[in-house]
Amino acid sequence: MDAQGGSFSSPELTATDTVVEKVLYEQPLNEKVRSFLRLEFLFQLAEHTMAGKSEWDRRQTLANFIDILNLLGRGDVRGEMTKELGHYSTQLGTLRHREDLDQQRLAATKQKVDAAVMRLNAYTGQPGHQLRDHELIHSIRQRSSITGGTCVFDIPQLHLWLQQPVEAQQADLRQWFSTFDVLREGLNLYLKILRESAIPKAEQSQRGVFHLTFNLQRAPKMVQVYLPSHLNIYPEISGGRHRLSIRFMHQAEWDKRPSQVLEDVDFELACFSF
Repeated sequence: MDAQGGSFSSPELTATDTVVEKVLYEQPLNEKVRSFLRLEFLFQLAEHTMAGKSEWDRRQTLANFIDILNLLGRGDVRGEMTKELGHYSTQLGTLRHREDLDQQRLAATKQKVDAAVMRLNAYTGQPGHQLRDHELIHSIRQRSSITGGTCVFDIPQLHLWLQQPVEAQQADLRQWFSTFDVLREGLNLYLKILRESAIPKAEQSQRGVFHLTFNLQRAPKMVQVYLPSHLNIYPEISGGRHRLSIRFMHQAEWDKRPSQVLEDVDFELACFSF
């Protein structure tokens, strides 16, 4: 299952006992989680392209690094992540006397969270700050705002780097990517706990529209919507602390505008508010 959205095999069976393929859609409900999910997407993309063997994989990996630096430059992501994990630690501590919970697993999770908080607190500056002063990456970053601005004649030193042995380039990329490790590990832990804090429940829209009002004391930070892939339906999701709205759209042909579904739609919804 892809963290950002993808297909997976649901245990639900049809009348012919075949597994129903479903598509997962995730929607953040606040700006903080929105930034975290975008970072996760960029980290995953960089990990994938970094393993590639072609020049284009390495170019894309460098472009991903620059996107990560740009996103981190918009705020104190390390501070926000430290705060959120600290909140998790406090919440986990309040559950240590619950007899209905696996206390051993709870203690192990809290230990991981506390360790991540310590690493984030001990880190000086914003993760990845070393790459801001890196000559090659700085040159690429300066030219990346220009359409096609990383051609051979634009950045000859990049062209020279791309002629080095593939193993040497991949070693460089892994070293540069490691400057994000403290934040990436904290982010993965945060999102893992958040995604495990609720399970999907069956819901039904009314004529293609679904509304839900939240309890302000337990307002979700993120929601997931699961839909059967064969329906060619996707959700347009909007929401915040008070309310969630979903409008289901039917995509009959890829070169045509989608239309709103006018029938009731059965789907699954998970609301994450840990």
